[in-house]
Amino acid sequence: MDTKKNMSREQLLAYMRDNCTEAEAQQVRMWLRERLKDLPIQVMSGMEGLLAAAELAESDTVVTAVMGSVGLEPTLAAIRKKKRIALANKETLVCAGELVMAEAKRCGAAIVPVDSEHSAIFQSLQGCRDRSEIKRLLLTCSGGPFFGKSFAELEHMTAGDALRHPNWTMGAKITIDSATLMNKGLEIIEAMRLYGLPLSQVEAVIHRQSIVHSLVEFRDGAMLAQLGTPDMKLPIRYALNSGVKTMVQPVIGSFADGCPLQETLQVGDRIAAIDGEKIYVYSDLSLLLNLNQTGQYDLTVVRDGKKVELSGVSMERREYTDQNGKAYTGYGLNFTVKETTLGDRLQMSFANAADFVRMVRLSLQMLVTGQAGVKDISGPVGIVTVITDVGQNSGSTAAAVRNIA
Repeated sequence: MDTKKNMSREQLLAYMRDNCTEAEAQQVRMWLRERLKDLPIQVMSGMEGLLAAAELAESDTVVTAVMGSVGLEPTLAAIRKKKRIALANKETLVCAGELVMAEAKRCGAAIVPVDSEHSAIFQSLQGCRDRSEIKRLLLTCSGGPFFGKSFAELEHMTAGDALRHPNWTMGAKITIDSATLMNKGLEIIEAMRLYGLPLSQVEAVIHRQSIVHSLVEFRDGAMLAQLGTPDMKLPIRYALNSGVKTMVQPVIGSFADGCPLQETLQVGDRIAAIDGEKIYVYSDLSLLLNLNQTGQYDLTVVRDGKKVELSGVSMERREYTDQNGKAYTGYGLNFTVKETTLGDRLQMSFANAADFVRMVRLSLQMLVTGQAGVKDISGPVGIVTVITDVGQNSGSTAAAVRNIA
């Protein structure tokens, strides 16, 4: 509770919203009112507060991210105000999906899913002229922490075991629902309501790596899929930016204690290029660091609006301790992200082919050097991808050529 309250205070001070709605405990509301009494922020709570937030005249997008069916009424209220809905509350569609979608159509309100699987379907359908072209939707499923275990093994599993999801870091409820696969059942219902398809056209398939987030199979035999790291920042960003894929570059937010890079880099430096290769998206950082195995890099950073060239920067992975006291292996850099300019976005559109070649090159290089093996190849559909694992403080990258079912 204390962590939640402190986060609320920090977020409100950072973004200075005029209204703050706390849907849960009254004690949090009272605490916030006391702490924020010197600021022009109105603190609300309960359904009254949710409805007020959903109907704010100055907002064009409403994120529905509360837990459970409590999200239904404020979502409908936002729809009737013709808001764009970034829907992160699947229960709204599970319990009243037909009503919600019909109301959105009547009011002309757009609904963009935030759930990773449904965001993947949404993105894959952007070029679909007619829903009759769809043969089926394939929602991918990691299988959770109990995948492959026998009934005898399951008898000894605990709640703690169920909370150890192999790929995603999520809240307790959805993690437990993922372990039992109940969450996937809810997602199937959600997909049926979102895209107006019967159960016979929505399926779930096991994909342990959580790189392919979902697929659409069309009646002509073609398949479209959306791939990415298991990181909710991607679908959230897509939903909040009206479907525009924004570019972000890493900005140094802080250094770990004892990080030697403090002598060369500064807080606020935006890393624009490594060894002459421009960084277009955040995950390029770890990709480029792994292309160069010497540990010495030529960096281009933007500092106080000016480009600064840094040659022969030594970056070695070592043990650090994060702010929560947890040990990790990384470079000792903690990043925030900064959106790049429209000019950078246009330049990125011409670099897609080069980026793909670069990903293939890294994938093959990792295979040849033994960092990825043939054992990673399985399934009928071959996809070459770079799998990046950008942790909270680490820039490690793994790559493989995977055939993903």
